[in-house]
Amino acid sequence: MVENFTAHITPFGLDRNTFVYLPDDWQSSGRRYPVVYMFDGHNLFFDSTATYGTCWGLKEYMDAHPQAIIVAPECNHEGNARLEEYSPYDFVWQEYDIKGRGKAYLDWMVQELKPLIDAKYPTLPDRENTAIGGSSMGGLMSLYGVTAHNETFSRAACLSPSVRFSFTEVKADIKKAKLAPGTRIYISWGEREGNGRRALAQYTGKALEVTNLLTARGATVYPYCQLDGRHCEADWRRQLGRCFTFLFGWRTAVATQNKSKKKKRPAPQAPAAKPAQTAPTPEQPPRTAKLMAALCYLNVLILIPACTKWRHDEFVKFHLNQGLVVLALATVCACVGFLPHGSELGLTLTLLVDVLSLVGLVQTLRGLKSPLPGIWRITRAFHPFN
Repeated sequence: MVENFTAHITPFGLDRNTFVYLPDDWQSSGRRYPVVYMFDGHNLFFDSTATYGTCWGLKEYMDAHPQAIIVAPECNHEGNARLEEYSPYDFVWQEYDIKGRGKAYLDWMVQELKPLIDAKYPTLPDRENTAIGGSSMGGLMSLYGVTAHNETFSRAACLSPSVRFSFTEVKADIKKAKLAPGTRIYISWGEREGNGRRALAQYTGKALEVTNLLTARGATVYPYCQLDGRHCEADWRRQLGRCFTFLFGWRTAVATQNKSKKKKRPAPQAPAAKPAQTAPTPEQPPRTAKLMAALCYLNVLILIPACTKWRHDEFVKFHLNQGLVVLALATVCACVGFLPHGSELGLTLTLLVDVLSLVGLVQTLRGLKSPLPGIWRITRAFHPFN
C-alpha cells in the first residue's frame, strides 16, 4: 500500500507531499522493516502522478517483495528548483546558474525526515537497514548521500546519476569519504542515454571512474550498463530486480513462501567492473506534450495549451513561458510598424521574432527544453506559468 503525508522541509521553509510504501500487513505482521529513502516520489508508484505518464512500477515490485518501507518526497516542480534541491554542488545548465542546495536537503533528510519515519512506522533504524536511491539528479543525490552520510546509509541505488554536471566535485568528495564496511552501491547508465558513440564513451568512462574510486574506498559496487536503455522511468523500472537483489538479496514473496515448490536461484553476485556503455540525457516527452508545446510558438494558438491541463506539464510549461514572451515581442514589433517611419524597423524586428518562433517550434518537436537566445533572461524573471 502507498500512503501520503505532508513533510515540512525546514531549511527551505516548504511543505512537500511525501509518498510512503508499506507492506500490506505492516500493522499486523509484528515485523520491523528496512527503509529506502528515495527522490522524485511522484515518479515511483503511479502512472497518474508521473511527470511523463510512466512510473517506475515500484508498488508492483514491492508488492512482490514486501521486504521494506519506501519513503519518497515529491520533487520541487517550480522552475529550476528541482535541479537546485537535487544537487550538492553549484553548476551551469543551459545558461542557467544552478545554486546547489542538495547538502541542506540531505541534512534535512537525515536529521528530520528519518527520525520522523522511525517514530511513525515499524522501522529498523540502524545503518545496515537504511538505504538511499534515485535516478538522474536523484541518482547524484544518492551517490552523495551514501558517501557524505555513510554513518546513516549503508546502501545506495544510483540509476543514471547526473555526475557530469559536477564531476570534479563528485570525485573530490568520494576521495575524502570514509566508507564503513558493508557499503554497497549500485550505479547504472543506459546505452541510449547519450547522443552518439562519443557521449556513450564519455559517460561510460565517468561511471567506471566513479566505480573505481568507490571500490578504492572499500565499497562493493555493481556498475551496470543497460543495453538499449534510455534516460526514463520505463527503463529504470527494468532494473529494479537487478538493483534490489544486489543491495538486499530480496526474492519474491511467492518464492520465499513456497521453497519446496520451486528451486531458488542463487542471488547474483556483484560482477567485476567491466567496460559498459552509456550516458544520461533528458527523457523524451510524450507526443501530445510536444504538439502542445509547439502551439506555444504559433501566435494566439498558445491559448490552447494555456487553457488546458497541459499547462501543468513541465515540458509544456517551459515552452508556454517562452512562447508568451515571444508573443509579447511580436505584438511590440507590430506596434512599432505603425509608428511614423517605423515600418522598416517593425518588419525587421518581426522577422527576428519569427526566427525565434521557428527555433522554438523545432525544439519542441525534437523534445528539447533549450532556452531561446536572449529570451531566457526574460523568462527567468517573468514566468507566469509555474
